[in-house]
Amino acid sequence: MRRWILVPLLGALALMGCDDKESGGAGCSDDSQCARGQICEDGACAVFACNSLGNCPGSGRTCLFDLRQCSAKECADRVDGVDLTCPPERAICIDSGSYRKSCVAGASCESPADCVGLGDGWSCCGGACAQSCPDMGLPFEDMSVPMPDQGVRDMGAPNPDMGASTGGLCSPCRADGDCAPLGEGARCTPLGGEGSFCASACQQPADCPAGYDCVDGLNRCLPVDLRCVECLRTPCPAGQACDTMTGACVEPQGVCGSCVADDGCRQGLSCQPLSGRQYCFEPCQNGTCADNTFTCENDVCKPTGGRCDACGGQCGGNTPYCIEAERRCGGCGPGSPCPEGLSCDLANYACVERDGCLGDIDCQNSPGTTVCFNGRCVACLQDSDCPPRNACNAMQQCISDPCRGVLCQRGSQCDEGTGRCSPGCNNDGACVDNSGTGRAMACNNETGQCYFTSGACDLGEGDGVCGPGSTCGPNFFDPTSGVCDCAYVDPMAQPPVIRVPCQGMALCIQFIPDQPGFCLGM
Repeated sequence: MRRWILVPLLGALALMGCDDKESGGAGCSDDSQCARGQICEDGACAVFACNSLGNCPGSGRTCLFDLRQCSAKECADRVDGVDLTCPPERAICIDSGSYRKSCVAGASCESPADCVGLGDGWSCCGGACAQSCPDMGLPFEDMSVPMPDQGVRDMGAPNPDMGASTGGLCSPCRADGDCAPLGEGARCTPLGGEGSFCASACQQPADCPAGYDCVDGLNRCLPVDLRCVECLRTPCPAGQACDTMTGACVEPQGVCGSCVADDGCRQGLSCQPLSGRQYCFEPCQNGTCADNTFTCENDVCKPTGGRCDACGGQCGGNTPYCIEAERRCGGCGPGSPCPEGLSCDLANYACVERDGCLGDIDCQNSPGTTVCFNGRCVACLQDSDCPPRNACNAMQQCISDPCRGVLCQRGSQCDEGTGRCSPGCNNDGACVDNSGTGRAMACNNETGQCYFTSGACDLGEGDGVCGPGSTCGPNFFDPTSGVCDCAYVDPMAQPPVIRVPCQGMALCIQFIPDQPGFCLGM
C-alpha cells in the first residue's frame, strides 16, 4: 500500500534553448520596435526560443506561453510609469510561473496537465485554462455545473454532462450517499481538479479490483493513476486492455507498456508496479535478464534506470534524460540537471559550458537557489518561489515573513507578530463547519487555522482553509467546495521531501514534477 504517489508526466515537450536565434532583419533600438515574439539584440529584431522567463537575455522581458519566444513584458508590471495590460484578444495575464508577465487568450485544454506552465492555481475549466473555474464570468448552467444552493451541500443527482452516477467505483459523486452500492465505508473522494468520485473501502491491495490500489492511510480503492478514466468505469471488451493514461481500450501491451492487470500485457509478460504506476515486464531467466539495461527484480526484468518511458527505461549515466518525442536519451532535461558548473542546452538536451545558467533546471544543484534570472541562479523572483511563511526581498533572497501564505478562516486575520490567525483555534473542538453538513474539522495549532481533514477547503471566505503556502482550487463536481494544493521538492526521497504540505494527515498527490499536486485526506 502506498503512502504517497507520483505519476510522471509522459510526452515531454520538445523545447528549444535561448541560444537558438533567428534574425527578424528589422533594425531597432529597443524591444518596442519589434513584433510580438521578437526582441531587439545587436540593433536587429530577433527570435529567441525559450521555455521560461529565465531563458531570455537582458531585462524587461518575458517568455510568451503561446509562442515559447522571448518578448517584451506584456502585463503584471509597470514600465516608465505606465501599467502594462493585456489586449482584448489575449485577455489573460499570467502573473506567476515560468511565463509570468505574458498574455494569452483562453488557452484550450482537456485536462489540468494542458495548463502546466501558466503558474500556481491554473487549471482546466470548461475547456479553457483559467485560475478560478466558478468565477469565469459564465452562468453555472453554461459550465454544465449546477447552481449551488445557499448553505446546502446535497447537490442532488449529478448533471448528465458530467456522467450519470451509478454508485460504482470511479462514478462521479457529490456525497457519500451516492456511493452506497459499494458497501460500508465507501466514500465520495475528491481527486484534485478532476472532481469527486466513488471509492470503496479496503484494508489491503487484494481488496481492490484490477486498475485500483488500496492507498495506505485512506483505506480506499483509488485508480492506480488517480484518474477515473472511462475504461476503468466501463470494463474493456475481451482481448483489450485499459490504458489508464488515455482512458481508451487498447490491444495488450509490450514491455514497458501501461497496464492494470496481466491480461493487459502480451502473452508471457506480467503487469508489475514501478514508480507509482504499473507496466508490462518479461520474467527473469534463471535470475538474470538478457538485456543489461534491465535488472531482475521480484522475478521480472525491470529497467535499470528505474522508470519506463519512450526510451524503454534505458537512459542513465551521461545520458539520463529520455527525449520522449525523439525516443532517444539526452544529457539533460527537466528533472535531470547537468553537473554543477554546466548548463542544460534544451535545444540539444546537452550539457554545455557557460558562465551562469540557461534555465531554472541549471539551478537545481545550487543550494538555496531555484530560479535562473539573467544568467544567474537566485533564490526567488516572487514570493511564490519561496517556502511558505517567507517572502522574496529586493536582493532576490527568501526572508522570514510569518503571515505570508497563511490564510485564515472567516472572522479571523493573521497576526504579523505571531504568524497565527487571531482569533484562532488551540484545539480541534474550536473548529466548527457552519454549513451544517458536519464535515470533520481539525486545528493547526502552530498557525491557529481551522481545516477540513478531507483535504477540502472553502472557496472564498469560509470555515476551512488550506495550510501555509497552499491555495484552494475548484472541485468541478461540487462548486460549493474546493481542494487544497501542495507540492514536493523531491517525491522520490525516503521520506519524500515536501515544499508545500497538506494540513494534518492528508496525503499530497502530485501528478507532474515541479507542478502543484492536491491534498487527499480521510
